[in-house]
Formats: sequence, structure tokens, C-alpha cells
Amino acid sequence: MGYGFSSEAQSNRDTKFTRYSVFSLADKLFAIELSYVKEVIKFPHITALPNVEANIIGIFNLRGTIIPLIDLRHTLGLAIREQKESDMVLLLEGYKVLMGVIVERVLDFANIEDIKIQIPSRSISPRIANYIRGFYEKEGTGTIFLFDPEKLFTSSELLKTLQ
Repeated sequence: MGYGFSSEAQSNRDTKFTRYSVFSLADKLFAIELSYVKEVIKFPHITALPNVEANIIGIFNLRGTIIPLIDLRHTLGLAIREQKESDMVLLLEGYKVLMGVIVERVLDFANIEDIKIQIPSRSISPRIANYIRGFYEKEGTGTIFLFDPEKLFTSSELLKTLQ
């Protein structure tokens, strides 16, 4: 008696999934590959900086490392609001850049099948489209915008403020 895989089992084994951290930002859902998320922390004490772009909230000290805190709502053209004590910070690291990003809530992790990622369409704001690799429609949850790590970490708009 042989042990074979059904075509369904074989296709499931060959399917590529990527693990994402899903978070909310201005009543929209975003996600970034989990490999770029170094840590999730409570909203830290911030030191404001003079003469910086509006998307830079300031800097904070985390265990001796000074980290810039970014409000992506400015960068993405989303509704701006004051930071709340309940906000969280995703500590992101990639492409030799370390930054904190303010999020309203970290929701969950998601294994997203790569072939189900849809490319940005014209209905998506161009400012958001500049930073995402695509989006994923999750039943019962809605649209999750998936950040393109290279676009996020190497963006000239963000990098000029981090230097």
C-alpha cells in the first residue's frame, strides 16, 4: 500500500504563506511582515524635536537606544489625531533602519497566502499605494493593506526625516 498525497494536499504543501503582524491605523487595517517587527511596546515618553517633518513625533529611549517615532497617518494621508496613552508602538527594523511606528491597536498575526494578495488598484489612495505591495480581503474583517518593507524603509520621504 503506497502513501501518496492528494493533489489538494500537494498544492497546500506548495502554497507559500507569509506571516504578518496586523494593526489598525485611522480605522484601516494594515500589516507588515512579521520578520520586520522587532517588538511591540506601550506608548513611550517622547522627546519632541524642533524643525522636523510632521510625520516625526519625536524620539524615545529604549534600553539605551534612541529611536525616532513616526506617525504614518501623515505619510499615508490618513486622518490625523492626537496620540493616546492607549496607542502602541511597533518597533520596526529593516534595511539598516530602526524606527517606532504609532498604531492604535495591534490586532493579531495572519498567515496570508501570497497568491491571494491583490495588487493596489486605482480605488486606493495614491499615498497609501506608494507604500504597500498589495492588499488582502479577509472575510469578516475587510481589507488589510500590506506594507512593502522596501518601500517603507527606503522611502525618501521617511529617510530624510530619520537622518
